[in-house]
Amino acid sequence: MIKVFNIQLLVFLAVSFFQIDLYGIGRYYETQVVTVDNEEFKGTIEVCKGCDHINALPGKTYYYYEDGQIKEADGKFSGKLLHGALQLFYKLNENPFKEGSFVLGLAHNSYKEWLPDGELVEEANYHYGTKHGVFSTYIFGQKEVDEEFYYGIVKRKTFYTSEGQKDYQLDYVDLIGAKKNITITYFADYSIVKVEAYEETFPHMNALVYNGKYSKKTAVTNKLLEKGQYHQNKRV
Repeated sequence: MIKVFNIQLLVFLAVSFFQIDLYGIGRYYETQVVTVDNEEFKGTIEVCKGCDHINALPGKTYYYYEDGQIKEADGKFSGKLLHGALQLFYKLNENPFKEGSFVLGLAHNSYKEWLPDGELVEEANYHYGTKHGVFSTYIFGQKEVDEEFYYGIVKRKTFYTSEGQKDYQLDYVDLIGAKKNITITYFADYSIVKVEAYEETFPHMNALVYNGKYSKKTAVTNKLLEKGQYHQNKRV
């Protein structure tokens, strides 16, 4: 009898085993506080003592301190791995620049980044180098996009208007294969439009293709206003 496993369960188990092993190793290493002070920013970071022999994992982004600079690289590192808290400020006005935490060079838990004028640019959550939780980006002080991740797999994207209101939302229903089944919810005009779609990937951009059930309901009473079907962006 062939058993079909839920891909999310497999991802969770794989990440969980990696987490246990990584934490089991990481907790035995001591941290060293380093003061950072250059032309752009200043602050403190914590680096790992005695981690030079650790083998970097492919597909992971490592953050490390070398030659007075905080650097990052995919699947490799040199210098001292970040291991603990990071808190940096702009040299110009002492406004916050970056704030986060790391385990053996991998971003873990919350991370924030600001522009020199104090404008928040990014809020993120990581699980040992993997996006897990809400990942938010901002523009001109307003939230632009919320992305919700489950151990590296995107589950939902919510886009906002320039006034900070919800514009539309993408829910990733089927995460298997290149063509992901997506339910789109539009929040304009006090109505909710849902349509099944998938993303086509092109150089430098992704495009949504409507391909499936379509419905439009009132936002307050949930009354059905319209329904139909799409095939390759065409109503059928």
